[in-house]
Amino acid sequence: MSSEAPRPGTSDHSNTLIGKAFESIRKDIIASELKPGEKLRIAQLRTRYGVGTSPLREALSRLVSEGLVTARGQRGFWVPPVSVEDSEDIVETRVVLETYALRASIKVGDDEWEGQIVGAYHNLRRVEQRFADEPAGSFAEWWERNRLFHEALIAACPLKWLLRFQHIVFDLHNRTHRSSMQTPNLSPDLFEDHRLIMEATLARDARKAVELLEHHIRRPPEPAGE
Repeated sequence: MSSEAPRPGTSDHSNTLIGKAFESIRKDIIASELKPGEKLRIAQLRTRYGVGTSPLREALSRLVSEGLVTARGQRGFWVPPVSVEDSEDIVETRVVLETYALRASIKVGDDEWEGQIVGAYHNLRRVEQRFADEPAGSFAEWWERNRLFHEALIAACPLKWLLRFQHIVFDLHNRTHRSSMQTPNLSPDLFEDHRLIMEATLARDARKAVELLEHHIRRPPEPAGE
């Protein structure tokens, strides 16, 4: 989802084109289809996404505000490099935001919130169950289902700005993971983490749920030693 609201003075059609460009570029950066350090050339992006120059520039400016694109004066736009220092910073920031939001959600979440968690976990689990047999075909879907599960866990948190920042940091963390992976390869321990986090959350055991979530966020996605 885009964290940007339509701007005053822009048409619905213009906002639709900007939103299309924003989401398409965002997904390709997170998935490393657009590589860290790559220059984002407007002419190539126009051909790739079928969107004009003005919507592309607006979309890229919005992505700059979310840390997924960097602008270098008048020289254009780039996909930011991935560094160890940035990766560690992103992990620590995600831990702070997401564990707070989970604790708050457990405190105030209702039956509808619980149902959303169960549904999101069910959809995620279906992908995880077939991952060993279809890693290439399931890889992109797993990342999306994983995002939706984590969003469901913290959806009851009343601090909307916190959720907005968590969404941005989640995307950045996702990108650092995926940029380091050579093949579709996910640890079964990640899958078990999801079950345990869900169960502790539904049991309203905030201490255990937060502890499990923090460990999960810090866990690398690849099986150990591979």
